[in-house]
Amino acid sequence: MSKRWPGIPRLRHLTHGGSEAQTPRPELPALVAALLLLAWLATAWFHTVRPPVDQRVRLPQIMLWAWERPEDLSFIDPSSTGVAFLAGTLSVRHGELVVRPRLQSLKTPPTTVLESVIRIEVDPDSVLSPAHLSAMVTAISKLGAKPAIRSVQIDFDAARSQRAFYRALLCDLRKEMAPETALSMTALASWALHDRWLEKLPVDDVVPMLFRMGADRHQVRQHFELGGDFYSNRCRSSVGIATDEPLRFELTDRRIYFFNPKAWTPAAYESTLQQYRERRDALPAGRRQRT
Repeated sequence: MSKRWPGIPRLRHLTHGGSEAQTPRPELPALVAALLLLAWLATAWFHTVRPPVDQRVRLPQIMLWAWERPEDLSFIDPSSTGVAFLAGTLSVRHGELVVRPRLQSLKTPPTTVLESVIRIEVDPDSVLSPAHLSAMVTAISKLGAKPAIRSVQIDFDAARSQRAFYRALLCDLRKEMAPETALSMTALASWALHDRWLEKLPVDDVVPMLFRMGADRHQVRQHFELGGDFYSNRCRSSVGIATDEPLRFELTDRRIYFFNPKAWTPAAYESTLQQYRERRDALPAGRRQRT
């Protein structure tokens, strides 16, 4: 059942506060010194508290996305395949946050590596606020950060005007999550090819999605067919593709997330693995990832 978060107003309702005249302003040099100290502490935390990435991202080279439908994946090989399942959707409609947890069944072998995926959707009429930020962190922590979960992945096609909010959300999530739990995000192909904003986000893995690309589809495919790669090194360890959109270029030297528009079946799984292995084995030995 969806959960509505009362008291999440639009941004304009949050701009009324107390008068600044009640609090004496600090001297400018002291204020600058305080800001520099805070910046230094934040940098120190980022580099010392966070475990190295390779200690957290312990996912198989093949991940199956299990989306919003009943999925029986009891037939997969958990030694080579993990499951990234939709754990819940956070929707902001007319300024109100609605949390919808996964209601569909999911079956996997007991030893399967699991990654919970949180989808975020915001309608064009809504302005994201600090109240939304706090509520989303709470909701995602409850939906995704559970003992059996090795990684939490955020799926949010943020507009350019929402990037500052998205960055703040990822920073707050990283602070709330257990140190050993990885934090991942999906990325539009255009982000990974053209933008620098992914470089300093506090995530352990970025998964560019090379399917359902819309107007960018031809440009992106041509870029890779000519031997190109993603601009950012952060986008070169994983990639997301769809079973119904075969690629004419090779990306099997990295972790692959497979999206199936239909429910997974043993036949679909075996066919996907077979195509993956054939293309992987055609690569030079130094670029292969074993499963």
